[in-house]
Amino acid sequence: MATTNSYLKRNRLADVIALIQVLGLDEHTHRSLNGLTSELQGPPKSGGTWITIAEQHPEFFRFNRQKHDKEGAEAHTISLAGRHVIKENAEGIRELPVDFIMKLIDTAIELHDKQKERADWWKAWLPFIAVIITVLGSIYVNHQGAVNKATKQLAPDTVIIKYLKPADTLGNGK
Repeated sequence: MATTNSYLKRNRLADVIALIQVLGLDEHTHRSLNGLTSELQGPPKSGGTWITIAEQHPEFFRFNRQKHDKEGAEAHTISLAGRHVIKENAEGIRELPVDFIMKLIDTAIELHDKQKERADWWKAWLPFIAVIITVLGSIYVNHQGAVNKATKQLAPDTVIIKYLKPADTLGNGK
């Protein structure tokens, strides 16, 4: 399965689809980093290298880290996982049917959509939050209106009396 939220990286889905196509349709089962970079006219748009894409999407790709570390960027270390279960044809090539490749692309799109859905879970709560804010705001405004109304109804001397000190504290000596 894809690493958590790996499809949510900008342009990641396009990179995964491009890599599926090249690795699925090319006569060579395994490709090198340099070969993929050349074939796909540069590094992935989502960042990193084609190795990064393969490592972060083991649901589609295989990457032989040991061979890459030993032989370098020219080593044919990246492949489509599905090609390893297909029997070789008369020429010794593991050919994937085009409809199988299309199904892999559809699966990548579905995984992308599901990750996006999971990431956007909070958006379903926006109307509820808006209602709560509206209700709380309404309660506050009504409360403030009631306080203002009550304050206006008090006689002016009521407020003044509230702040007068008792006679014994005014210095009368008693």
